[in-house]
Amino acid sequence: LGGPFTLAGREHEARVGLSWSRSVNALRSSYAGVGDPLSEEDMLDGSTPRPDFDKERVDGRADFTDHRRTLYGVARFNLSDDLKLITGANLTQARSDGIQYGETHRYRKLKTTPYLGALYDLDAHHTVYASYTKIYKPQFKLDVANRVLDPLDGQSVEAGLKGEWLDGRLQGSLAVFRVTQENDPVYAGFGPNGSYYEGIDATSTGFELDLAGRLGRNWELSGSYTQLRLEDDEGNAARTFVPRRMFRLAARYRVPALPGLKLGAAVNWQSRSYRDEALAGGGTARVLQASHALIDLMARYEINKHLSASLNLRNATNE
Repeated sequence: LGGPFTLAGREHEARVGLSWSRSVNALRSSYAGVGDPLSEEDMLDGSTPRPDFDKERVDGRADFTDHRRTLYGVARFNLSDDLKLITGANLTQARSDGIQYGETHRYRKLKTTPYLGALYDLDAHHTVYASYTKIYKPQFKLDVANRVLDPLDGQSVEAGLKGEWLDGRLQGSLAVFRVTQENDPVYAGFGPNGSYYEGIDATSTGFELDLAGRLGRNWELSGSYTQLRLEDDEGNAARTFVPRRMFRLAARYRVPALPGLKLGAAVNWQSRSYRDEALAGGGTARVLQASHALIDLMARYEINKHLSASLNLRNATNE
């Protein structure tokens, strides 16, 4: 529910809402076949044998239901012709009941997460903004003692500049951000009851640049670059499987000879990522994915204003 209201001679806007969700989860684990020979060809073509999940062969199971209800409200205040203030909050009630690998899976959480944002128009084409919000998310992953990890908790701060040029044909933004999270789940090993996780405190800082617009009558172009640093509370690199630099460039072209036809291409590049895994006999092994670029292609033909046909080719170079 939402609508305008008047305060101090200016018109503002308020909105309230309610959301509800339920998630039913059933998991079965079988370790039958662990250690059987497996060729490289079997791994690469996806023909890994399916485990036997007959009741006699199930080594672990989980069965739990998550409920989440959220009451939220937001108000947008027009403090002046150039300055806007946005305030809001979520009141979330989360609960879960069931079992997970021999342990009771049960929690009750009630949490309020506020939001605050401001926008200021420098002129008709440029706006600066800043925002602050809390983060809260209940979890279902287990630690080494088969206990559910505490909810993910944290905060996010962002500031930036947005603008448009060439009579609105080109839009761009520059944002800097800092996200702090507690109990961020990371894989910690494999035990008698399967995979287990640990919650770490992690901080992500970085910036993002976006540009999008039309170059002439037939060309549309968009691009973005993101760079971040992700560390734990001791200053060490965290979640190293997340690439630190990402670049995307996409273009679409309307063929003048066939006005209904659009051709497009996109390049997605990311820097290297890796994960260090503990070995059963001691030591670690590093699983590394080198930096790489993937290319997507598309074609779209508008038969008429009600019907169109499109073809999308993902990872055209099969990287």
